Amino acid sequence: MFELRVEEVEALLGACGNLRVFSVAVLLSGGWDAVLEVMKGRLGGVEALEIVGVPGDEFVEKLKAGGVAGLTEEVLGKLAEGSKLKSVKTSILRTNAEHWVQYQGSWEKMT
Repeated sequence: MFELRVEEVEALLGACGNLRVFSVAVLLSGGWDAVLEVMKGRLGGVEALEIVGVPGDEFVEKLKAGGVAGLTEEVLGKLAEGSKLKSVKTSILRTNAEHWVQYQGSWEKMT
């Protein structure tokens, strides 16, 4: 497994535009926002997305202070716009994981 920076994720998505499944480990400096912003509008044919977050120091401190690490249906809706995205799995190393599936037009968190 390779840990990528946000800029490298952007370059990879630009170079590999016909992906159906995209699984990546990426450094989370302050949280998911920067990663998801880079992916927005670049997922095209991606149907399944799996992101393993490698927490940076700032994000670790946010989590220790009780910050929320998960995604929301609203964020996923914006991420999926213009793409074929149907499934999103996220996890943060050494913490819990989430799995979301798009069903009949809305995102549902799987347990």
